[in-house]
Amino acid sequence: MLKKLKNNNLFRITKFLKKNWPLYSIGLIGLSFINFICNFFSAVGIKAMTDALLSKDMNALMKGIIFMATGFGILVIIIPFLSYAFDSSIKKTTGEIRRILFFHIEKLPVKYIENNHSGDLISRLTNDVQTAENAYGNQLLMVMMPIVSGMGSIIVIFYIDWRMAILGVIIGASTIISNTIFIKPLKKVSDKIQDLLSSLNQNLTDTLGGIQVIKSFNLLGLMEKKFKMNNEDIRKWSINRVIKNSFLNGINSFLGNMSFIGIYVIGIVFIINNTLTFGKLIAIIQMLNGVMWMFNSLGVFLTQLQSSLAGIDRIFEILDIKEEETTVTLNNLENVERDAQDGIIEFENIKFAYEETNVLNSVNIEVGKNEVIAIVGSSGGGKSTLFKLLLKFYNIKEGCIKVFGKDINTFSLEELRSLIAYVPQDNYLFSGTIADNISYGKENATLEQVIESAKSANAHEFIMTLSSGYGTEVGERGAHLSGGQRQRIAIARAILKNAPILLLDEATSSLDSESEDAVQKALDIIMKGRSTMVVAHRLSTIQHADKILVLDNGIIPEVGDHETLLNINGIYSRLYNLQFEGKQA
Repeated sequence: MLKKLKNNNLFRITKFLKKNWPLYSIGLIGLSFINFICNFFSAVGIKAMTDALLSKDMNALMKGIIFMATGFGILVIIIPFLSYAFDSSIKKTTGEIRRILFFHIEKLPVKYIENNHSGDLISRLTNDVQTAENAYGNQLLMVMMPIVSGMGSIIVIFYIDWRMAILGVIIGASTIISNTIFIKPLKKVSDKIQDLLSSLNQNLTDTLGGIQVIKSFNLLGLMEKKFKMNNEDIRKWSINRVIKNSFLNGINSFLGNMSFIGIYVIGIVFIINNTLTFGKLIAIIQMLNGVMWMFNSLGVFLTQLQSSLAGIDRIFEILDIKEEETTVTLNNLENVERDAQDGIIEFENIKFAYEETNVLNSVNIEVGKNEVIAIVGSSGGGKSTLFKLLLKFYNIKEGCIKVFGKDINTFSLEELRSLIAYVPQDNYLFSGTIADNISYGKENATLEQVIESAKSANAHEFIMTLSSGYGTEVGERGAHLSGGQRQRIAIARAILKNAPILLLDEATSSLDSESEDAVQKALDIIMKGRSTMVVAHRLSTIQHADKILVLDNGIIPEVGDHETLLNINGIYSRLYNLQFEGKQA
């Protein structure tokens, strides 16, 4: 039972309160008593004033008024402090959940990120976290207040007349039973709405990210149709939830009114039989508000909680995914580099498959110190996969990868990746300035270091022609810059990192001739003094590589320099001639 409770997501979400527990508890408990105290002051005060009215005693009337005024005056002072303690703790906790979820998403395996839509993860980080807040926030308070008020009221009523207390409990219990009928249907509807909100977020992300494609292919109508259908589904399911809640509210209203009338009638019967006074009946009715509120709220809480649970479940779906595997082994990286005797990078009998698709089959590659190794082949042949395995974005199935003579599994992820500078084909620039983007290559980099790296990357000249120079905003994903400019900034970032291993993944394939020339000059600079692996589409850019490997259907059938491979008259020669003939045409 205890184990089952610990694994319950509602219980797990409360663990995020941590250091906020003291203020949260004070606020929650304090506010939970407010309604009961108000009811108690009202009941005692009204009873006193009713008795004063019947006995025509002005002194008793004034005592009743003073009693109520004093009680409510104290509450006016206390409530703001309790509200601040409770609400501030909730917001801090929500911020902590959002922080932990964000950090966890950052550390998820690349495989998971690639296989799931970014819009879904964004939805979990925004919509679901906000929805989950209700569970430990207002919804919990809205059940605690009625429980305290109801239990306290029952004790007071028992003190006044035990018969009326038992009657109130029996009538109230019927309310919570009727509410539980709606729990499962509302949970199902709430789950569906959260999933649809995630889909809507995905559609919006796709639309904004692909707006140029959408406009150029005249896809506005199609995207509007998809959004309209998604939005309409959300509307339908939301109306479905409204209908269920409306029926529930109607049932609760009916039971509440009938309960009041029934108790009032029975109270009058007791008065006629001289077993209850009118003043006590008024006090009982006032206190019964708390009892009825307790039973109503328990039912409503259980049904409304289903919406919050849907958000909580989606949060823990992500948090329960294992982060990237790493080791706790720490290496002295300077000694690792200095003591390396064999190849700087070694792939030994590597086998790898994506799900059921075999990509690499017994691949062997060795990159020596300051050596440039180029990898060519048809699209989908596994060239970029080699980089992903070296960076441990994916784990190899069979074989071993070594860096500086050590198995990469003996490095922590941070250590391994600190040894490698990676320049992908489609370089990602972050929103911010050019200086910001280059400085990501090295923590606490100075502006002088940024500028020096930009000069080495053949980027300084064009940067200085911009209105704000290094302070120029690049826009979302570098939208304010050309492809060649983005690539040179990315190369400057890699130069600033100053890692001994360089990975270049088709860094010039999508550029025009002028941009390619500028980028290639930058690449020639960055490759000096580094062990480099280059995945190339344009074979003209790797003719001077120390060694060229042809990767075809998961194996390496051809190895050699440019001239050697041309003379073999095999796959490389065919690819080269196709490109050369294309240029001639």
